Amino acid sequence: MERNTLKIASILKEPAEVSSSIAKDPLKFSLPFGVNSLLVCADPSRREQVRGCLKSVKNLMLKIEPKITFIETDIKMVFLVYCGDEQQICADMEKSAAQNIPALLIGNDISSSLMRKAMQYQVKDFIPLDHFSEEIGPALLLLTEQISANIKMAPVVSIINGKGGSGSSFITDCLGHICAEQTHDNIALYDGDFQHGTLADMFGAEPEYFITDALKDIQELDALAIKSIMCSNGNLSLMPVKPYSHISDIDTLNSNDLSLLINKIRSSYQLVIADLSRGLDAHSLPIVDISDVVLVVVQQNIVSIRKAKELVSQMKIRLGIKPERIHLVVNRFSSKHSTINVEEIKKAVGIESAFVIHNNYELASACTDLGRSIQQANNPKKIKTDFEQIVSKLFPISIKKSAGSTSFWSRFSLNSHKE
Repeated sequence: MERNTLKIASILKEPAEVSSSIAKDPLKFSLPFGVNSLLVCADPSRREQVRGCLKSVKNLMLKIEPKITFIETDIKMVFLVYCGDEQQICADMEKSAAQNIPALLIGNDISSSLMRKAMQYQVKDFIPLDHFSEEIGPALLLLTEQISANIKMAPVVSIINGKGGSGSSFITDCLGHICAEQTHDNIALYDGDFQHGTLADMFGAEPEYFITDALKDIQELDALAIKSIMCSNGNLSLMPVKPYSHISDIDTLNSNDLSLLINKIRSSYQLVIADLSRGLDAHSLPIVDISDVVLVVVQQNIVSIRKAKELVSQMKIRLGIKPERIHLVVNRFSSKHSTINVEEIKKAVGIESAFVIHNNYELASACTDLGRSIQQANNPKKIKTDFEQIVSKLFPISIKKSAGSTSFWSRFSLNSHKE
């Protein structure tokens, strides 16, 4: 499995005529995870120039200070803008170096003595302010790659309906419970259906804290707080969503905060499984963009297949998601009641990898209506095997083994993260 460490769609490199053009030439690319950064600049006009260029970089969160007094623990990189005060910029470089936070030095007319100081404080790169929009992209790319090597982020599996009502929420819940049963890893479910939000009901939980509440406190939430607000059952946890919160809490929802939340969850768990029932929208795009695996749920009918094909086309062309990261899940599969087979669905949608979940209406209804996991349902053997097949083939989790066990799972060695 490809480890999505960094995906930059494009870096616009247009010649900058003067430094004032920086704000008019914002960068257009996406970082694979939320990066909290600190922009240090005492001059308001230069600060706005740099901020204007960086504001369109997705998943880059900027805090702005005129000088460094205190660096919060979540800061991963520092942009230091030289404004003519060598003593102050040296003090700022020293403070960032003391906390081992990588820094970029930005400015014009940098003296040789200041450059030597920057080298002593292990500043990662120097970017001339007059050519900032041209040179910051590659520098930011390299710096983010270095940061990602030191950050343990859980892989993300997104489950998305090719057409509404195809069953992604049920599949998310079942896969979560199967994973939790077969691993010691801590698994997080993320309910991204801001309209209906049914995972809490399936989980058998009555939450008092929802995604929108977490977004209001997003800057203060650390790993311990994230775990405390989740609905938990053993090593399986759920971040629930309140139904119709996209209407009632519209001011709370923005892509930057959602990206920050999902990445704080990733830093606290070993695997994140996201239910994106509603398809591609402003709330799901940040998650789909960083997903290691995307499962597209489709059914054996022409309309569902057509919609799944359109969805896959959007992910390939507009989001740049490689086809090998996308897999089909043919839900409610029946060889008796449909003449459309799996090979035909794969060919029509344009995806080579496909799995089936056999039709079992009674079991699915019992799990959904009664808040039972698939393990608690009556006679789940066949459909459970379908889910186990998906987990064993695609999910980057460590399968636990029992001494002397001859079970299905004992035949699998550690299924470590695939790069």
